[in-house]
Amino acid sequence: MAIYTNIFRSFLFKSRFVLREVLDYHNNEIEDNKKTIMMNRIREKGSSIFLNGKVKITHPEMVSLGDNIHIGDNAYIHSDGGLIIGDNTHISRNLVIYTSSHEYNGDAIPYNNERIYKSVCIERNVWIGMNVCICPGVTIGEGAIIGLGCVVSKDVPPYSIVGNAPQRILKDRDIDSYNKNKERQRFGGVNGKPVSLESSYDVMHLEHQPFFIVGTGRSGSETISKILSQHPNVTCRHEPKGRLIKLSTEYAQGSISKERVKQELVNLYSQVSVVTTDFYGESDQKYSNLISILFEIFPKSKFIWLIREAKPTITSMYSRGWFCDREYGYRIRKDKCIPALNTGRNYTIGRLDGSKIEGVNLTENEWKEMTPFERNCWYWSYWNSVIETQFQSLPNESKLFIRLEDINDKINVILEFLSLPNFEFQVLRSNQAQYQLLGNWTIEDEEAYKKWCQEKMTIWYDNNFTIYNCELQ
Repeated sequence: MAIYTNIFRSFLFKSRFVLREVLDYHNNEIEDNKKTIMMNRIREKGSSIFLNGKVKITHPEMVSLGDNIHIGDNAYIHSDGGLIIGDNTHISRNLVIYTSSHEYNGDAIPYNNERIYKSVCIERNVWIGMNVCICPGVTIGEGAIIGLGCVVSKDVPPYSIVGNAPQRILKDRDIDSYNKNKERQRFGGVNGKPVSLESSYDVMHLEHQPFFIVGTGRSGSETISKILSQHPNVTCRHEPKGRLIKLSTEYAQGSISKERVKQELVNLYSQVSVVTTDFYGESDQKYSNLISILFEIFPKSKFIWLIREAKPTITSMYSRGWFCDREYGYRIRKDKCIPALNTGRNYTIGRLDGSKIEGVNLTENEWKEMTPFERNCWYWSYWNSVIETQFQSLPNESKLFIRLEDINDKINVILEFLSLPNFEFQVLRSNQAQYQLLGNWTIEDEEAYKKWCQEKMTIWYDNNFTIYNCELQ
């Protein structure tokens, strides 16, 4: 009997380790699945990205990652304010990054439920040690080294080596050695071993400057990006930069300067290598008020104004809950609002408020009293007018006006405008999710449409309409 007891005890002893291995394998598989889902939500990313252990990114759609990125175990990244991590950046364990903070001067103690958003930019070729905390609004310059345990609460100049308590620059890197390695494309991968990267580029260094497709949203921008991306020489991404959601609105409402917007756009385009084709473009409604700034950054860039008839556009926007009372914290008028949709807090707080825009003659109370349907009518008219105004300053060769209803007949026009070789495209339709659609319009809805959209529809859908000869015939 004792023999069997000893055998059983031995079996139990060994089983502990087998069970531990099984549990570890299962837990690792779950964690890997989580990371895969999280990475798929990051819209703009390069190649050779390694998450070495448990990594939590709260808002993946607000993150841009370059090539050859390594992030160590137990990283927590609160990215709702926007985060850029440039090429060849290596980060050790226990990283903490915050891109927003609580509002402690609000209407509650110690703080209320509002947040203050400040984006973080980590430029190329940065090395960050273990147990580093990075505060909202910080930019870490190219080639910097952040030492063990630092709390980075202010900008770090390029090539600096930073120590802790308090944050201070210890010295600079050997710039000559740094530049030689950079010119030779000698970058370290896992454990610093030389890595061979794909031939990808940041947008600032493309031979052909980018093109941008602007509009109101719900106007075919995703469809056209997928159509153009069929071309072997083209990458066209739809809304890849989550930071634009708030950046565009902040600029429209005067809470951020033109200089700050321009710098953030330069950071977004210069620090991550994500382009592998000769031609690159993006379609995003949030570029519509940034056209003049983008043209300053890319003086040979091109812009396509994609417009859709007002009625189907407004119906689609309203049916998705855009400009609903709940987005502004107003009392919800159940007979005026579509049931809540999971559009995400970033989109909600990035929604325009017409009463906060300079030059728009709407008081706070007038905006509040407008129905959500009327706010969508206002937006269609206003946002397209913003595009039209900015197009006036663009040279003819840099702008094109396209109606969504004509897109099948205008594909060759778009190819010619972008200087692309001919290609046989397959026409697609995107983003056809089913939402509660608006039935027959009420008299109130019709009046809102007439007030904000009817005159503009007459102008923009006149067959003779051109915008300073921007429409190629």
